Amino acid sequence: MTVATEATEALSVAAVQLDGGETSKGNRIARLCELVRELSAIDLVVLPELWPTGYFNQSRYAGDAERLGDGEAQAALSLLAKELEVWIIGGSIVERAPGGALYNTTPVVSPTGETVATYRKRHLFGHGSQEARLLRPGTAPTSIDIAGVSVGLALCYDLRFPEAFVDYVASGCELYVVSAAWPRVRVDHWNTLIAARAIEGQAFCIGCNTAGSEGDTDLGGESVIVDPWGRCLERAGDLEDVAVATLDLGGLREYREAFSALDQRRRAIGGGRRR
Repeated sequence: MTVATEATEALSVAAVQLDGGETSKGNRIARLCELVRELSAIDLVVLPELWPTGYFNQSRYAGDAERLGDGEAQAALSLLAKELEVWIIGGSIVERAPGGALYNTTPVVSPTGETVATYRKRHLFGHGSQEARLLRPGTAPTSIDIAGVSVGLALCYDLRFPEAFVDYVASGCELYVVSAAWPRVRVDHWNTLIAARAIEGQAFCIGCNTAGSEGDTDLGGESVIVDPWGRCLERAGDLEDVAVATLDLGGLREYREAFSALDQRRRAIGGGRRR
């Protein structure tokens, strides 16, 4: 967790929806860098889940894994953040922990190029996927101050579980970021759940999904940026795309003050009042 800075009134954000397909890790990194370098006047860039490998390219997990602070994908994110002077929530990579265990891990990179926080996915997908067999689940939420905005992190399947966001609600996070590889067949759920988490938490929510196909799975795309009312500010299509919006944090704080639902939560039935 970084030390909180002076509150920001507006934050320009971009969700970069990559179509990596079956290409190599190196090609995916190169394409991602091209897309990010095309952006301008952005404060925060958000990437999809397991973008260097492809979530459904699970035979590549072990070979593409990186130790934190050491790896091709992380080096590229560090270079981009420093070069463009932006924050990057780096979707996720396959992390190889010191003991050899693998995790689905989000790196958060500051404009200095430093990785200042990480989040390990807590809800690993089953239902025929090998993620839960190949990877270990994380155990803790991660929230971080980004340019004066409190941000809570989640990955894909976490979105289906409201309890994954309870700590973020209780700590007053103003923005939730969900990086994903959400399939086309359930993309309606994706849009509904992103809006639900935003409404529940009286927060902005960025959902950065993946486009294209991996193996037999068609990805849903439709990366979306939603306001605290659950309204779509910007939505990508179903192909490779970038969704860009400016978040009105001043307006969010006025809304919370006028309609203080978060202060009326009951500790006995769901995580207590906002701290």
